[in-house]
Amino acid sequence: MSRRQRGLVLAYQTAVTLSYTMAKTLATGVEDADKFIKFDSINKIMKAALPHQSKFIDDLGFAAYYHLLDELEGNLLSALRVSLEGDELDQESVARSAEIIRMVREATVRSESGTIEDVQ
Repeated sequence: MSRRQRGLVLAYQTAVTLSYTMAKTLATGVEDADKFIKFDSINKIMKAALPHQSKFIDDLGFAAYYHLLDELEGNLLSALRVSLEGDELDQESVARSAEIIRMVREATVRSESGTIEDVQ
């Protein structure tokens, strides 16, 4: 899997996982569940994957993620198609993907045992 593909998968996975986590947290009756998550790091991941959607993400924050899933999926499928056809990826796409992967690593906090504790 190319860096671009990994970056898009990570952005998509982050949006889906966070949405599921928020829904489950709210279903348990926790009020203000969003105060436990620092969305700045996640917004950076989403903006790196879809830079042209930065204003939309800034305006809606977490609520924007759901609306961006189709575009992320389309970009991932396009990247997979390019990979299968053997076409070269442009440098901008590779750099953007590396940035997404770096941001996901920074946003994931691991305990001393190596397990993921929190996404900030």
